[in-house]
Amino acid sequence: MASAKPQQLLDARGRALIERRGARRQSLGNDAYHFLRTGTWPRVIALCLVAFFLSNLAFAALFWVTGAQISNSTGFLDLYWFSVQSMATIGYGVLAPMNHVANVIVTIEAFYGILFTAMITGIVFARFSTPAPRVIFSRVAIISEHDGQRVLQFRMANERTTAIVEATIRLYMTREETLANGEKFRRVYDLPLRRATSPVFSLSFLAAHVIVEKLSGLEMPERLGSIGWGVVHLAGGGIAFLFLIIKVINHTSDSAIGLWLGLLCGAGLAAGGYLMAKEAGELPQQLGGNKGGSTPPPAA
Repeated sequence: MASAKPQQLLDARGRALIERRGARRQSLGNDAYHFLRTGTWPRVIALCLVAFFLSNLAFAALFWVTGAQISNSTGFLDLYWFSVQSMATIGYGVLAPMNHVANVIVTIEAFYGILFTAMITGIVFARFSTPAPRVIFSRVAIISEHDGQRVLQFRMANERTTAIVEATIRLYMTREETLANGEKFRRVYDLPLRRATSPVFSLSFLAAHVIVEKLSGLEMPERLGSIGWGVVHLAGGGIAFLFLIIKVINHTSDSAIGLWLGLLCGAGLAAGGYLMAKEAGELPQQLGGNKGGSTPPPAA
């Protein structure tokens, strides 16, 4: 009898493929920050536009209901445009508050506008500052002979031109088992790799787990179809500074790096200044004006 296909727990983007029962659904009301951080850009931008429109509409209605006097306003639409200008701190000067009620509402709206702008700025910054590595994984993992041993292996590649420093790879396997009392239980096994770290992950990385006869009491099969579902965890940092790149390549000290960079920059500036002065004809003849190399005779 063929064994059942193992259930996939995660998709290619790392999202859990699990049916949750009895738990609250993720929404803007119960987890606003996570919703705004993980939502798509069109959805987040549309939500911010709707919030901006409704906020100005509410303040315009407040101006209208309280009888706030705004100069040069002729109706509700002018109150709405005045609310937009107040919240965005624009202030063209055509529309202005004329009594204490209008000034109080403008004060409240100005404070609300600061908070609203700060919140949107924080959300946009958090979304842009979140690292998004582009690592390509092989479509399948295989069991084969490698270096005289039977291994489970797959390959990864860094799609970006920048390297990942101190990349650390961990491999796990989940398997649904039946306990002695008949209870279904999901176990997680650590699969040690031949090499789990890479000092500079810039090209490709071959992850290989040497298969032993038993791993924590689990007999490893001949085929991958019945071992369960694997999870790969990759962690590392990006090279951000030229100093780090030079230290990785040359293994020199910080003082030597600073000295060589200073000399190179000085030589480059001197060469650039010399070429510019030569093209402009500002060099004395002893340096650039006499191509023959001899001093011209003095004038009679």
